[in-house]
Amino acid sequence: MATKTNARKAQATTDESLESSAPQGPEATTPAMPEPAVPELESVSLLAERHRVPGWQLAALLRFTGWNDDKMIRDEAFRQALAELKSRRTGGGRR
Repeated sequence: MATKTNARKAQATTDESLESSAPQGPEATTPAMPEPAVPELESVSLLAERHRVPGWQLAALLRFTGWNDDKMIRDEAFRQALAELKSRRTGGGRR
């Protein structure tokens, strides 16, 4: 019976040490907030390869936007510029 009492005391001591190592105060109640994902900047030529843009269309996009081939932009800006290029009005004649 003495061994059971000693085992319980040892378990209680272990439990207390685990509880005391837990963070106290606002750290204990606030979950860790993940950092917001920031879109990465990539070169226009890399984005063109990823989106499988033909060479003639990339040349038209660069001329339309005034960008250089090595300009660093976000994927959303590239897709928006490509959509604007595809939907632009062509021709300069009468309506």
